Amino acid sequence: MKNYLKFFALSLFVFLTFCQTTKTENGVVNLKTSNSDKNVSDSTQAETSYDKLKNELIKSYTDTIKIDTTFKRDFKLHVRYYCLFDSSLNIPAKYNWGNRKLVFRTHNFASRIQLYQEDHKVLDTVLTKSIFDPLLFTALIEYGVLNSPIYYYDKNRIFLGYDISIPLTDVGKRVYLIVDEGGNILISDKK
Repeated sequence: MKNYLKFFALSLFVFLTFCQTTKTENGVVNLKTSNSDKNVSDSTQAETSYDKLKNELIKSYTDTIKIDTTFKRDFKLHVRYYCLFDSSLNIPAKYNWGNRKLVFRTHNFASRIQLYQEDHKVLDTVLTKSIFDPLLFTALIEYGVLNSPIYYYDKNRIFLGYDISIPLTDVGKRVYLIVDEGGNILISDKK
């Protein structure tokens, strides 16, 4: 028992000697070790991750994604996904994990979809998230954005899969625009 107490006392002494704790203004405890000048803080790391994601989102505003592909030799699909720069989405602070006090203003996105059979235009439409409103819950209708599509062809139909999500969160849903060879469209949340 005496050896156990000596070991515990020695361990406690070593810990207190080589590791200091300091409390910051915002109540986050930082650990500072004697062999490192860097403060370790979960909130600082979260802010860094948040800022990085936010900056990537803002940078994506100027990116245009294009899909040009051919199905069954004579069907050509052209999709152009782009930012509308409308500043119409005000994401509430409760979804803003980087700063729960600020509203995040962002833009909607759209896709222009064109389908050709040989040289005949079968479909030419601009798609926004509103077409999927019947499949979405309220928060996605109000704050969600249409993300860039994935696509595949199956049984004479083209499936364009879109994730609609609240920016910088994991709140979202996958939805599909299904286009048949006649240019008729159907929306679904199932493959």
